[in-house]
Amino acid sequence: MNMAEEKNQKLTGSVSKMALKQFADATAKSKPEITGGCVVATIAGLAITLLIMPFEISAKKTKEASHKTLLKEKIGILKKIKKQLTKAADYDLEVFNQYRFNKLPAKNHDPEKLKYKALIYAIKSPLKVASLINESISASINCVQYCQKNLISDIQAGAFMLQASLKSILALANSNIKGLNEHDFVFYKDLSNKLEDDGLKESEALIDLLKKPS
Repeated sequence: MNMAEEKNQKLTGSVSKMALKQFADATAKSKPEITGGCVVATIAGLAITLLIMPFEISAKKTKEASHKTLLKEKIGILKKIKKQLTKAADYDLEVFNQYRFNKLPAKNHDPEKLKYKALIYAIKSPLKVASLINESISASINCVQYCQKNLISDIQAGAFMLQASLKSILALANSNIKGLNEHDFVFYKDLSNKLEDDGLKESEALIDLLKKPS
């Protein structure tokens, strides 16, 4: 076991339980203990909290029962996605360690097959994060019209953060996709492109909606 692996094993439990300074210090080093995908998934989760906050306030203040019902429904969806992103952040760290240290359970002992299998996991993980980001953007669009006008800037900030997170997580996935064989490359590249096209279309629609005068 090398020193980097030994240090990684000290990270027990969810990264969401780490203090911000501890999280940053574990990332910003020559032998990082936190992955880029883990960082992006965590940021996406924080962006969702920036959407939940104005939706919660608006749901509390509105006198329209139908508006309150819709906002509460979407808040529930966003909270569930946020929890999934927390799990995804932890999983991304786990699969990256599998790739780096060949820690996958093996039925055979072919190191190249093990490493390739781990590479597939290291691609699926960020693509799952991208899918969750897209779900959160879609869930937010119908809420804008029922939000307090003084909270629109918070939603804008969250939307921009989610859009940046989508681009970032797909950049990480695409870097790993380059290492695949031709058949797998085509499959995962097409999936990545679709997630990007769908996500950017939805996020631009949300951002444009927020630009409309009240």
